[in-house]
Amino acid sequence: MKTKIIFILNFFALILFQSCEILEVEAYDSIAGEEVLTSKKGLDGSLIGAYNSLQSGSIATDAIVFADLAADNLIARGSKLEYREVSENSIQASNAYVTSLWNASYRGINLVNYIIEGISSVKGISEAEKNNYLAQCHFLRAFHYFNLVRYFGNIPKRVKPISDASPETLSIPVSPQSEIYSLIISDLQIAEQYLVGRGNSVYANQGAAKALLAKVYLYQKDWAKAVQKADEVIAMGYTLEMSNYASIFNESFNNQEIIFQIDFANSQDATNLMNDWLTPVGRFEVAVWKNLSRTQTLATDFESGDLRKNSTVKYYVGSKGDDWYCAKYTDNVKNKDNIIILRLAEMYLIKAEASNEINYIANGEAFTALNKIRNRAGLANLSSTTITNQAEFRLAIEKERNLELAFEGNRLFDLRRTDRINQVLPDIGTLKEAGWYFPIPQSEIDTNDGI
Repeated sequence: MKTKIIFILNFFALILFQSCEILEVEAYDSIAGEEVLTSKKGLDGSLIGAYNSLQSGSIATDAIVFADLAADNLIARGSKLEYREVSENSIQASNAYVTSLWNASYRGINLVNYIIEGISSVKGISEAEKNNYLAQCHFLRAFHYFNLVRYFGNIPKRVKPISDASPETLSIPVSPQSEIYSLIISDLQIAEQYLVGRGNSVYANQGAAKALLAKVYLYQKDWAKAVQKADEVIAMGYTLEMSNYASIFNESFNNQEIIFQIDFANSQDATNLMNDWLTPVGRFEVAVWKNLSRTQTLATDFESGDLRKNSTVKYYVGSKGDDWYCAKYTDNVKNKDNIIILRLAEMYLIKAEASNEINYIANGEAFTALNKIRNRAGLANLSSTTITNQAEFRLAIEKERNLELAFEGNRLFDLRRTDRINQVLPDIGTLKEAGWYFPIPQSEIDTNDGI
């Protein structure tokens, strides 16, 4: 019982801490805390707080890094024991970084649940404005649950805000993944209905809702809907960056390829540790190798002339030891790298993969979509003379996704959803026994009687 009380106090401390961040928004200077969701200013501040929650290091760094670190793109090389557990696929339920990912995600969910439940009390907004606020909240909730279900599998489904410490509130049994995905899809459909256009890529917009839906449908193997949503995004006017691949990662809001990203450039306080963790100018906690013995690397997977290589991996020789490292995150001065969550290139890859699953057609739409990405990388078209059947196309897509989207938070999930994970990843640690899902944190097990 003592453990439970400690957890409850910590949980509400986190909520109060986040609330303090919200109340520091300028519009809140003269509004009392209990009045937050009774005015448009309070609503705006609450929504800003929900977006600020994405800047958590657990979400903007670890949730991205873990997907490559637990797979075959990165290995731990520094002093972080928590990262070593992930790298060696032997994650303990007490792992502090995994626990923080869990807590940060549910904290973000709790923030938007408060808005969704309390928005009816807000005065002075139109029905259209209300629907827009709700749509953004539903998108953010879907985003958090998509992270959670991919990492942890069956998880508690919380759709009401936590406002007390009663066992009935805290103790929620896990729901099967199918129910979580149903909630995610429902949330994104609401977002898609009420959001409009492309807007600013650091806020939820209709393009982001459609793009995340396309990705979710791909994970669910709903191939037709994945193609449909990818096509809808492609038709919205986003464009591939053709002249300079590296510019995709330079924090330019004018980049027409980015659909949704976590913003750090406009925040005075929040920083992003991606460059510090992943590169030799910082702590260099992880390196780009396929296995712990450093005998294979992602760098050798790039074809000769691939324009993406130098913007994805580079080799370091120096006092910190010779190693390949990730080159996509470059701000080593202010640590303000934005984190790209969705971009147009992935929509073409989703269309290619799903089209092939619907029906392999020699030199059909799947080839056209795949070659869009290859051509941008300076590579020649693939055709039915080089990829002769559906199975070969699957492997080509797997490779292309990894080269295009490396270090953007996809690899572990791509291998698991395509049933390739046991063939590709080394049989070490304990993740394989758990179906390649992370363990639910011990703190949740100790405090949630439903688990």
